[in-house]
Amino acid sequence: MMGGNRLGLCSLALLDRPLEDVLRIAAAAGFDGIELTARLPHFDSRAGVDAAAEIARQVRDAQLDLIAYGSYLGHAPLLESRHVEREVAVAAALGARLMRVWAGGEDFQRTATLLRQAADAAAVHGIEVVVERHAGSFADTEARVVSLLDAVARDECSLNYQPLDDMFERDAAALPGECARLIGRSAYMHAKNYRASASPEGRVRPFAPIDDGVVDWAGVIAAARAQGYGGPISLEFHGSAAEDAEAAVARAGAYLRSCLA
Repeated sequence: MMGGNRLGLCSLALLDRPLEDVLRIAAAAGFDGIELTARLPHFDSRAGVDAAAEIARQVRDAQLDLIAYGSYLGHAPLLESRHVEREVAVAAALGARLMRVWAGGEDFQRTATLLRQAADAAAVHGIEVVVERHAGSFADTEARVVSLLDAVARDECSLNYQPLDDMFERDAAALPGECARLIGRSAYMHAKNYRASASPEGRVRPFAPIDDGVVDWAGVIAAARAQGYGGPISLEFHGSAAEDAEAAVARAGAYLRSCLA
């Protein structure tokens, strides 16, 4: 679906603001919707489906889509099968079509089983589970991402692609190629950028404005779209001081739209 990528704003990017501010800023900046992150003050999944349904109403009233639910299923302490039902019920009440999950824990097979259970439960509601690529999880390196998704073995479980926060700066130039290799297993993307490392051989530092860091997001998005990627792209961090957040989000939205033009 070339040209169909929707732009989202992760509520995590504005965790110091109430959710009503997130919705207002996202709409003003021209984003299509938000990813609701299960972090206070925005949402706690223990609040249940009624609270989720009320947030869904607020999102609709702001004329935005609920692009994804940023669950912490698969991240301690939500590592048990009993957490699956609650998280999927919340995603369904939100009207989300994607539920972001983690591949944490200490046992690969238990993690794969949990994600398989989540994919099966989510599929009943037409929801796809997307596993966040993250350092220190079972979805960090390319090889481990592929092994995990193969072990889960569900069409309804795919990758939430993003660069690794702990990558070496020298690896940033190779990200378009990496994205091209992984995007076929992905249904969602997080966009964020990084500051240069403190030393020539060092790791990147969080975070930079999306259009002014070590990652060439125009190149990454072009690589994804060349492989036919038509899924959403959500800004996870704006990379500016808190007092400049509103302008930074607007600038990021304009830049990401230009990458899709």
